Amino acid sequence: MRVRASRSKGGPVSSGPGSVRQRADAARSALFDSAVAPALAAAGARVIGHYVTETQANTYPRLPVREGENVSVWLTSFPNDDAYARAQVRLFASAAWQDAMARWNGGLAGAPEVLKLAPTPRSLLRS
Repeated sequence: MRVRASRSKGGPVSSGPGSVRQRADAARSALFDSAVAPALAAAGARVIGHYVTETQANTYPRLPVREGENVSVWLTSFPNDDAYARAQVRLFASAAWQDAMARWNGGLAGAPEVLKLAPTPRSLLRS
């Protein structure tokens, strides 16, 4: 798992994991809802949401969209960097998380990728 980070005065926002082999379906969303999200919350993460590729045609050509890619990602937030670090320790020690990730990662097209992002100064995600 590769982690990229950026720093800010606000709490970190984390995304993961990335590209999936085939279009995300109801089963993948159900796995997120039943296993991934509860494990994240139990570790102290605030789950912002789970997002999948929109498969409809791009009707706004001035906004370039990469077509033919299947992505399933989630966003979580934390009050500060220490809370993020504590959550990571809890996740990696959690049997529920290990089980959820074994099932989740089985459908990925490549290695999972976690981005540690920083909210912009005017973002509503700032703590």
